[in-house]
Formats: sequence, structure tokens, C-alpha cells
Amino acid sequence: MSGWQDYRNQWERAGKGELTPMPTHMDLELTTACNLRCVYCPQNLPHKQGFVIAENAYAWLEQARRIGVLSVKLNWRGEATLHPQFRSIAAYANEMGFLDVMLNTNGMYSARLRDVLHRFTTLIFSLDALDERILDHLRPGSDARIIMDNLS
Repeated sequence: MSGWQDYRNQWERAGKGELTPMPTHMDLELTTACNLRCVYCPQNLPHKQGFVIAENAYAWLEQARRIGVLSVKLNWRGEATLHPQFRSIAAYANEMGFLDVMLNTNGMYSARLRDVLHRFTTLIFSLDALDERILDHLRPGSDARIIMDNLS
């Protein structure tokens, strides 16, 4: 496999049930922690919040590239930007040669992370509204101004 178009074609074929010997993509959950308390989210329920050991994240990224995984996404349910070593893990993922390095975020990350986030090929912002009243109701702890600054 080489090139972006081949990678995207692999995703499309997988959607039709044509699987490859190795995964196309890996989701790497760095944390179960979240800085919001969205009314509809199971992360709102009491549970132990923890962080993946950074050395494990590096090893999993290395293994994924070694076997031919083409893309990685840092996240799923937790807010990956809260990981104490997010900056170094994200930089490492971007240096590994994945064709697509993605991040799902609620947009409430520190401005100090913007320099590392600009290297991601795909940033996915999870938003319900930009109206502050609606946002405050659905996503307690969020701030539309911070999110808009991070979107720009």
C-alpha cells in the first residue's frame, strides 16, 4: 500500500466487507478522563479514571506501524489531550509515518497544545452547539470561546 488514495480505497473496501490481512486503522485510547460532564455521556458516570502508560502507547504505535497499520486515532471516549504526556505521544505518532493521524476532541484543550495539534492530519471536534446556554446545559464545563479559538 502506498499513497493517500490507496489508503482511502482500503477504508472504502473495508466498508464493503473486503478486509485486509492487517488492520487499516488503530484507535488508541490514552485516557478515560474527561474535562466535561456531558449530560448524555457514560463518562459522566462514576468510574475510575486513568491514563495509559506512555511507554505502552509508544510500543503500540511502533507495533502498529511494523505490521502495516496506516492510520491511528488518539482517543475514543476520554479526552486524550488531558494525558500528562499527550504532547510527546502525539509527536511520536506523527513521526511514525502513519498516513493519517487523527484526534477526537471536545475542543477544551490548552492553547499550549496547538503547535502539536497542527501536525495531525485529521482533527475531529465533538460539538452539540455554539450557543452558550445550550452548550452549558449539554456539556457542563465547556466554554464556546475556548472551543472557537481552538477551531481557528
